[in-house]
Amino acid sequence: MGNIKTISVKDNNVRLDRYIRRIFPNLKQSVIEKSLRRGLIKVNDCKAKSSDRVNSGQIITIKYLDYIENANSDCKHNEKLVELLRSNILYEDEYILAINKPAGVIVQGGIKVKISISDLLDQVREGETFKIVHRLDRDTSGAIIFARNANVARYLMEEFKGRRVKKTYLALTSGIPSKNRGVIDYPLVKKYVSGQEKVVIDKNSPQDATTRFSIIAKFKLNKPLVQRPIIQVADTQLYEHCNLSLSRVCHLSSLSSCYSSALLCHLSAPILVSSKTDHKQAHYTTFSIKKLDSSIMCRNDTRSVAYLKLQPITGRTHQLRTHLAYINCPILGDGKYGGKKAFVDGIASKIHLHSYSLSLKLPNNKKITITAPLPEHIKKSIEALHTPF
Repeated sequence: MGNIKTISVKDNNVRLDRYIRRIFPNLKQSVIEKSLRRGLIKVNDCKAKSSDRVNSGQIITIKYLDYIENANSDCKHNEKLVELLRSNILYEDEYILAINKPAGVIVQGGIKVKISISDLLDQVREGETFKIVHRLDRDTSGAIIFARNANVARYLMEEFKGRRVKKTYLALTSGIPSKNRGVIDYPLVKKYVSGQEKVVIDKNSPQDATTRFSIIAKFKLNKPLVQRPIIQVADTQLYEHCNLSLSRVCHLSSLSSCYSSALLCHLSAPILVSSKTDHKQAHYTTFSIKKLDSSIMCRNDTRSVAYLKLQPITGRTHQLRTHLAYINCPILGDGKYGGKKAFVDGIASKIHLHSYSLSLKLPNNKKITITAPLPEHIKKSIEALHTPF
């Protein structure tokens, strides 16, 4: 446990944050606010706000003082992250703020977490506080929304709980599912495996978990990887459904002349924020696999990569990562669930999973769809892939 410092207040009617800065003049305001929110600084053993007034005789307790001082030294890095988050704002209105979350950043902090998005939101929009309504894994990039007040947060959490928010992810996987479209329906549970907490398939678990997937494109690896890959488009309708417009369609009869520009042309397109949600659905052949269905399992081929569209119907922790690994198509870079197969020579070792879009209804009944451009490491990986089936 970190060191603890107790301070006896000797003044009256002084703001708590100002009193703390008298004792620790080098502490940044953001660090004080963060420590108060996390309960690392308390008054008379109760959580307090920076604006609270303290009086003579009260006791201020500061836990993990060494952690707080280290957090203070990280402020320059935090300021850069705040600027990055500002530049990554996708959409905002009176109800929500939507951000394209960078990979590698945690949404909500904890004792062992130095910095998180929740710690910085009041600096992204100074003077405002935001509520977390859903999360993305640390290494997952993409669209995430925050509520501007408690009432909106309650409304949105009910929308997520009721599965009325449509979530779409894009991923690159090591290996290709045998079916172009399908539904993975495996219940999940958290367990400790070899001393590590993981989410695993458990057919007896009451926690149902359902993922819809569609193959956008297939790649085959060549050595050395070249700069202008040739691809096979698995489903042109799906490109349109994913807002991935093609400059020309790749037909199986003309694959040799169809290059990655068709696949990549959407990546630098303007962000889509639409108040009219397109409800036209691509046709799905459903393969429910509560029992192991070998017809949907990926072939044991480490020389092939799939570009997938994923729609989690449920929102379980690590659902997409666990489901894809279980059908032998782990997400590229996901060593926790995919082991060695998740890593491919010449491809970045980061996790290739991106929250591409969120479609939801706001409290005023307005329907919006928010989309987030792919991160650089996924763009570069697509550019490095080569040769169709």
